[in-house]
Amino acid sequence: MSLPTPIYKLNAAQQQSVYEPAEDTFLLLDAIEKDIQKLRDISPEIVLEIGCGSGVVSTFVNQVCSSHYFRV
Repeated sequence: MSLPTPIYKLNAAQQQSVYEPAEDTFLLLDAIEKDIQKLRDISPEIVLEIGCGSGVVSTFVNQVCSSHYFRV
């Protein structure tokens, strides 16, 4: 299964203070995608991303484990 990477665009001001997704972000997305069925099976109500940077990982998890409790 290949899931789309969330779209992200940073303006000039954001580039000064927001972490632009890099290799580590995409490795984490790949790991989450690999275990996606496990995540869906447990249907988590809480997902905590520490040091969220751009928010791409949180957005990705929201796309695959959407629930009415999820807040970005």
